[in-house]
Amino acid sequence: MTLKEPAPVAPGTAVGAKSGPPHRATAWPEARAAAVRAGTTARSGRAPRRLPLGQALGQVLAEPLLALTDLPSFDTSAMDGWAVAGPGPWTVRAETPVLAGHAPATALNDGEAVRIATGAPVPPGTTAVIRSEHSRTERAETAGLVLHALRGVVAGQDIRPRGQECRSGDELLPAGTAVTPAVLGLAAAAGYDELPVPPRPRVEVLVLGDELLTAGLPHEGLIRDALGPMLGPWLSALGAEVLATRRIGDDAEELYAAVTGSAADLVVTTGGTAAGPVDHLHRVLDKAGATLLVDGVKVRPGHPMLLAALG
Repeated sequence: MTLKEPAPVAPGTAVGAKSGPPHRATAWPEARAAAVRAGTTARSGRAPRRLPLGQALGQVLAEPLLALTDLPSFDTSAMDGWAVAGPGPWTVRAETPVLAGHAPATALNDGEAVRIATGAPVPPGTTAVIRSEHSRTERAETAGLVLHALRGVVAGQDIRPRGQECRSGDELLPAGTAVTPAVLGLAAAAGYDELPVPPRPRVEVLVLGDELLTAGLPHEGLIRDALGPMLGPWLSALGAEVLATRRIGDDAEELYAAVTGSAADLVVTTGGTAAGPVDHLHRVLDKAGATLLVDGVKVRPGHPMLLAALG
């Protein structure tokens, strides 16, 4: 892999492709850490963009997700039932039930009740909500409809107070969180229409080798290219913008032109990193003045992997 912006050199790795002594292979954790540092440095100069919620799925948060309002933003009923004030029994006010999405009813006085739906704002003065199944009503000659509780009533029961879930300004999610459907729902509830996300890294895949076929059965020393069809979709699934997957033969000049002329932030090659007669990548990077961040990894198979930065 070749990053198109400079990044810090990992401990124990080469300071440049032109260095003399052989480079020792890097342990796998060190190599991964070097890649993280390089990617972070490459992204640091690029400002986040803001995407509508419907387009942000699969991205990551460029900034912490802060609540833009208290949640819930008003005292609300947690159940269908009755909003009551003070001790019972309660006289039921003859008015339209309080519904979700509507303004709260006028204030309740002690001894009064009003029908209320789940999610509706509780009227001022409400001391509790009684669930429908925990109540009964009867018609009284003087008081009209009277509400009785079938079990004890505790102040504040079945009321979701304003700010119970979070307060405005609270951090709901840290930067770097993957935007999943659940994150979109939380962002919408918190008042967001758009989310800040980093620009998608632009990637170009270079498939190297004269021996590769793009169609048909292997024959006469030729084999099918299995990496080209896989890497582009894989990188797209990880959030990258894949500019192209290009196939290049075992030609050093063609490889040099492809690496140095790419508009991508990251160039991924499917070979060319070992020391075989047609493994040209080290010489190409040397000619391009690249900085080797990782030159060999202590794994089998795949130890000739490298990571380099182009200025």
